[in-house]
Order: sequence, then C-alpha cells, then structure tokens
Amino acid sequence: MFAEQYKKAYDSIGPSPEKYKEVLINASEALDAAGAKTVNTAEKRKRFRAAGPAAVSAAALLCVFLALPVCAKNSPAFYRVVEFISPALADRLVPIEKSSSSQGITMEVEAIDLQGNEAQIIVSMCDEEGSTADRIHGPVDLFDSYNLFDYGSETTLGGCSFLAYDEETGKAYFKITTQTSGTYRKDKLHFSVREILCDKSSEEREIDLTGIRESVPTRMEALNGMGGMMEEDSLPPSLAMTYGTQEDPYCRSSVLDLRRADECAADDFTVTGAAYMDGVLRLQVCMGDNRHADRHVQPFLVDADGEEKYEDYSVSWQETVGDVSYQFYEYWFIGELDNPEDYSMYGIFHDSGECIEGQWEVIFRVA
Repeated sequence: MFAEQYKKAYDSIGPSPEKYKEVLINASEALDAAGAKTVNTAEKRKRFRAAGPAAVSAAALLCVFLALPVCAKNSPAFYRVVEFISPALADRLVPIEKSSSSQGITMEVEAIDLQGNEAQIIVSMCDEEGSTADRIHGPVDLFDSYNLFDYGSETTLGGCSFLAYDEETGKAYFKITTQTSGTYRKDKLHFSVREILCDKSSEEREIDLTGIRESVPTRMEALNGMGGMMEEDSLPPSLAMTYGTQEDPYCRSSVLDLRRADECAADDFTVTGAAYMDGVLRLQVCMGDNRHADRHVQPFLVDADGEEKYEDYSVSWQETVGDVSYQFYEYWFIGELDNPEDYSMYGIFHDSGECIEGQWEVIFRVA
C-alpha cells in the first residue's frame, strides 16, 4: 500500500499554540464544573477538514494531553497520555526507565507491555541534560529506525505513533508496537533507534493551475507506492497498470513526462506540473531525496463553490541521478471538469526538518 502518502501526517498537523491555550482553558473550566476525567472537544476547520481522521485525532490528543495534568498532576507524563488513550494499557505497563544518550539527545524506554508475541513500548526523547541545542521542542519522528529484539526470535516492526510533547519535562513521547515470530523473552530485551527527524513543519501553499496542459508526453515508471479511495479497476484505460513478473516484480504505470529529476531540488519540494487528460487532473510533485527526510504533500482541489476534493488515486516512484534518489508523487483527480479555469488547488506541504543520526540503545529485562 501507499503508506508514505499518509505516513505520520498527524504528527505534522495541529492547532496553533493560541488554540492549544484556548482548549486548555475551556477543558479546565469543564473539568472543574463537571468533575470529569476527560473532555471531548470538537473544532471545525474548513481548510483541514479533509486531512483525515488521523490528523484530527492527533490534534485532539495533543489538546487533551495539555488538559489532563489538571486531573493527574502527580502522575508521570507518559501515564497521563496512555491513560487517556487506553486505561487498560496504562494498567498493564511495566516501568523500565532506562536511557541512552547520543548526539546530545536522550532516549528513555519509559515502560513496556508484553503480551505473548506483541510488545507495546512507551519511549521518550528529550535534549540531553546540559545541552543548549534545543532540538526536542515539539513533534519528532523516529523515521522507522527503531527495533526491539530479544536475542531469540525475529521481530517484525508494527508501527510507531507520536503521542505528545510535554513542555514541563521537555519530552516527546511515542508508543511503539512490535511483533515477534515467537514469544518475547523477558530476561533480555534490546531496544534501539538509529535516526530521528526534528523540527517537523507543515505549510499550506497555493498550487498554480494556470499552466495546466491538455496534452503531455507520458512514460512508464516502476512504482514503489500506490493507493487511493477507489478500486484500481475503475481507473481510466490510459492509467491502467501493468503488474510485475517473477523476474521483474515491480508494478508499472504511465506518468507525466514533465521534467528531468536533476532539474528538481534535492532538499525541497518541486511542483513539476499538472495536466488534464482523459477526464483526469494529474498533479506531479517531486519531494527531493527522502532517504533521510520525510517530505510529503496533501493536495486539495477546490471548485467554484469552495468544495474541496482529495485525490482519488496516487502513485509514487524514484529516480536516481548520481548519488541522489528523487522521490516523485503523482496525484490523480478523476472526473470531468466542465471549466478547468474555475478550479483552484492548494496543498499542505509537510517537511521533516533536521535529520539526526545517532546510536540510542537500551538493554533491559522485564520482571
């Protein structure tokens, strides 16, 4: 599946600091009045409503995390977060509190829950004591560089979720889920992280459609990702894909032949162009070299009435020039556009910021 398209999107989208404060005040007043343990809040944001449940859930989680200390001032921060997500998990967590420092950043394995072949781990990242670099001050991405093994069986990574950033402790918290081929041994576990992304940001930008073309050369590319909200057999014939063989396993698709890879920025976004052909609006964007970054875009097509539409399908591929590997995405909006000039487009451009490679590892046992 085309996981990169939505990968960690919720890590990058959230209300402004002013909105955080507003929600905190409202939540505190509600707690005082009702004596409740949780507060449900809803905020309608026209521009971000189509960003998906993950983005909305993450924003809500961050807001509630700020409100929870009113009820649990003396609890460790990670317990406050987990208690809101899953009280049952909070009850099962075994404290570990072992840390490792590298590149001026300290990783701490806060707690773990082992249930047969599955592990759920609460991990934090913060600036090392005495460091003045101030690298950990908000959402951070572990960039799929984490691993848990027990010296006895093979581990398959399950997923990592950013939970919250706690200003009081300066820690960014994560929940990591892994599975093993057997049953986790409790006597010796090893958890490690090799790469993190700091200073993640998102920016809304207009995407210029004035130069949209009706005829563009195409070429076949081997894909490394695809996905969408419609069945593949519903795609127009011009976008039909060819499936791989045992000798060449890659699925291939027709993509717009707009610009050479080496004409794109290696460390930034490049909107290479758009075309409306065969009843499909196709937008192509180069994300640069994503091997040590996580740049991605959420595009929205807006009609004359202000209605927004997310893409129906998307594909991605890589082009290597020298030692640079360029990641390309093409987004397909399927449907007739009576008057293309009446449409506009904008995108939420997510950038991963600084990449820090280090060696964070902790060996521990579970009593």
